[in-house]
Amino acid sequence: MHYFLKEYIEFLENNSEEREKILKKNTFLHQNFKDLFTLSTESEEDIRFMATDSLRLIIEEFLPPTPIVKGDAYNNDLKEIRKNISKAFDNAEIMERIDIYSNLEAEMVKHVYDDPSLFIQGVVKLAIDETNGANKDVLMEIIIKMNEKLPFTILNDFKKANSMGMFKRIELLKDIVVPK
Repeated sequence: MHYFLKEYIEFLENNSEEREKILKKNTFLHQNFKDLFTLSTESEEDIRFMATDSLRLIIEEFLPPTPIVKGDAYNNDLKEIRKNISKAFDNAEIMERIDIYSNLEAEMVKHVYDDPSLFIQGVVKLAIDETNGANKDVLMEIIIKMNEKLPFTILNDFKKANSMGMFKRIELLKDIVVPK
């Protein structure tokens, strides 16, 4: 599957006019994401690593290199929330903005997966539980890439972790959500 993904990506890079059409009609990535995620949770170490690395490859190649949503309001809100993260979760208006932007991000990546927030929840859980150093590194790379591309989706997961007292999740996400 990993080899196939590389070939598929190469085909799309060489056929830029077709890329948009293919990705809009795509159902392949949805099922592929589900299957790869399952393999990255249940299988032997080598298979788990290949599945996780394939997930990383999909994120790198099928999501834009910058945040999905554009605009001054989006960027300003993101900066403001990150700057005041400790106070953000006490403010209902900010919490609502996180939800709105997170939903907007989800709409814009439907060509890759149904619900990015569920994917993030799963990847963070895998990263917390993973004992293999190389696989944990790839999972952390996925979380960092997702934060670059879907920052409000990650913020939303961080918000939920804070409200539920999920300390391992908070510890893992805090340096990613609030860059130093």
